Amino acid sequence: PNLTPINANPVLERPRLRGLASNRLLIILDGERLNNMRSDPLSGVSPSVVDVTQLQSAEVVSGAGSSLYGSDAMAGVMNLITASPTRDNHLAVRFNGDARTNSVFRRGAATLNWSRSSVAVRLSGSIFRGANYRSGNQPISLDEVVQLGQLATDMGNAVGNNVARTYAVWNAQAGAEVPNGQGHGFNDQLDLWFFPGLNHSLRYRQLNSQHKSLGFSFISPPFDPRTQFNSFRRLDKYGLRYEGRELRSWLPRISVGFYGQKYAVPDETITSQIVLGS
Repeated sequence: PNLTPINANPVLERPRLRGLASNRLLIILDGERLNNMRSDPLSGVSPSVVDVTQLQSAEVVSGAGSSLYGSDAMAGVMNLITASPTRDNHLAVRFNGDARTNSVFRRGAATLNWSRSSVAVRLSGSIFRGANYRSGNQPISLDEVVQLGQLATDMGNAVGNNVARTYAVWNAQAGAEVPNGQGHGFNDQLDLWFFPGLNHSLRYRQLNSQHKSLGFSFISPPFDPRTQFNSFRRLDKYGLRYEGRELRSWLPRISVGFYGQKYAVPDETITSQIVLGS
């Protein structure tokens, strides 16, 4: 409840919680924070830096978590939990993928699990490619767009803010192509567990994600005077964690972890000139 997506490109969507901006919802990956890119055009981190096939579950805690995490958790916290290696003695391989008829969208993923009593490995990866897609079967008239723009202007005037004084005027037929919705890239993850003893475990985790030519759907003429995109987005994350359980009667669990990450994304906005008669 109260969770809504921002943006219409599946690899750039950001979640909003309780109506607050997406940079106020902290996204953590396996308990380790990913936020926050406040210079990103739509702010916050997109959960798609991890492919959905790499996830075991997702937890959303609604409500301010600022006392524990800082001001970027004012709306709440979303924890993305990646799948762990299976500890049984076995070898397993899985493939899956999907394609969509509404656009040129393709995605393929593969996972390899191998384990023994003292070691377990999980290697997974995916690649995807998307293009522009088409809207639904209901047209949007010029009058509807003008009315919405006039409402935004009136609201801006009422509060003394001119942010909505100018807006693009357009109309769309049923099944119209939505421009600037492209993107392609890959995600991969390596998870390596060692079990030196019955109550001890050592875990190394590596996540690499690189996406390119990411377009901001609808932020392109004629829907918007700008053309906005990110030429690339890159996340590299490495972590090491020790965990001990039932070591003493007074010490049921202890864990020590370290991780480092680099998240790189350019803030690129190309603004086209609005000319008379456009």
